[in-house]
Amino acid sequence: MKRNFQSLSLNMKYLIYLMIFCYSCSTTKQNLPEVEIRKDGNSYNLFRNGEPYFIKGAVGLSFLERLENHGANSVRLWRNFGEGLDLASKHNLSVLISLPVRAERDGMDYDNPQMVVEQFEKIMEIVQSIKNHPALLMWAIGNELDYIPGTLPYKLSVWDAVNQIAKAIHEIDPDHPVMTVVGDSMFEKIRDLNKRAPDLDLLGLNMYGAMYKIPELLRENGWEKPYVFTEWGVSGYWEVPKSSWKAPYEEHTSEKAELYKNKYENIILREKENCLGSYVFLWGWKQETTHTWFGMIDQDGLESEAVGVMHEMWMGASPNNFAPRIDSLSIDNLPYLVDIISEPGSIHKAAIVFTDPDSDQVEIKWEIRHEAIYAAYAGQGEKTPELVEGLIKQNGKKEIIFSTPEPPGPYRIYVYMFDDQGHYATANKPFYSGNPVEY
Repeated sequence: MKRNFQSLSLNMKYLIYLMIFCYSCSTTKQNLPEVEIRKDGNSYNLFRNGEPYFIKGAVGLSFLERLENHGANSVRLWRNFGEGLDLASKHNLSVLISLPVRAERDGMDYDNPQMVVEQFEKIMEIVQSIKNHPALLMWAIGNELDYIPGTLPYKLSVWDAVNQIAKAIHEIDPDHPVMTVVGDSMFEKIRDLNKRAPDLDLLGLNMYGAMYKIPELLRENGWEKPYVFTEWGVSGYWEVPKSSWKAPYEEHTSEKAELYKNKYENIILREKENCLGSYVFLWGWKQETTHTWFGMIDQDGLESEAVGVMHEMWMGASPNNFAPRIDSLSIDNLPYLVDIISEPGSIHKAAIVFTDPDSDQVEIKWEIRHEAIYAAYAGQGEKTPELVEGLIKQNGKKEIIFSTPEPPGPYRIYVYMFDDQGHYATANKPFYSGNPVEY
């Protein structure tokens, strides 16, 4: 018969608390940068070394010198904790450690006592090994542990295990707050957290389009503690309009920059009574639906318009130079959200309209690629689709004449603009060669 954590035998519970006690006894407290959350009336504030500390963070471990120079003060880290903490420290950045607590989607069974205890022991070893690092800011217990693709129901026993981990961390490291991180689906989970994980100090939120609803959703579901946006940014591919064959329409980099600015000014800064800061996504790049969707810095280290926006938000001053700004991308002069369905081998015109605020010299590059095969969760396993060569017949830089591929199927056309100051801008549009088949 399956049992949850609360129904473990007395001997098993004793073993767990004995582990906690042993870890506590082995702790030698040093001069730590104490981090604490203070409540003042109905407001919460974060303090580090006794000074107010509003998190100006990013997700990613690349280009940390730039991150520091743009005014950020923190990063979120999933792996390589020792190396990452050392690197962040060199650039005066604190670190939110995302502990590798497994979700059901990864094969974890929170009704299996042995799996729960083994994971607990592993997490305590990690905490013990790095809890005295001067760059450490907070602990995050897992990432979206409630989420199973398809928004299937999850086992409530996950929060029992989360609470036991939080309680144990407080025992061996009282100097750093503890959270867990949730996504934007099934918000009734907040009520479950309130009931089953009272030892959490705050909540981490991975939010995109749903950011605008967060204050209301948290109030409706009874969350009264502070929170941090542990991951936020542009509209997700699950939130945007889609073609008739279900290919998502991606916002171009200038639309994304406007979203970063709007969300930071109107959600993160306006909710300072309960919001302790945020980690913008993504300081770097990744393949997830496209290779351009979430990244703020491309594969060559060039910065998008969104980086300039975050510089302004974090520093309170404009950057010295701006990325190219896009007005529109069209195929055959049709509005962007009109589906492009064509005969294989037919001829079309694509055009980009943009400006450079600094009148820099701008290079333009066009590509046609296969559409990605979408992975199940967070782009895991996705590879950037291959280029389809030989389709661009005339290249007038701001507009091209191209033919659609002969093999029927979904494709995507990309255009990139590179100034000579280390910036880029990009836009893309899906199209279908042949008769569309939903995928």
